[in-house]
Amino acid sequence: MVLKWSAGIFVSGNFVSKTFRNFRLQHFWNFRLQRKIRLQGNKRNIRLHNFRLR
Repeated sequence: MVLKWSAGIFVSGNFVSKTFRNFRLQHFWNFRLQRKIRLQGNKRNIRLHNFRLR
C-alpha cells in the first residue's frame, strides 16, 4: 500500500517536473524566437530607413 502510494507520488512528481521542464524549454525557445524576429524586424527597418535616407 505504502509502496504503491510512494510510487504514485514519484511518478506524478516525475511527470510534473518533466512537463515543467518542457514548459520552460518552450517558453525559452518562444522568447528566443521572438527576440530573433524582433532583431530581424529592426534590421529590416534600419535598412528601409537607410534606403530612404539615401
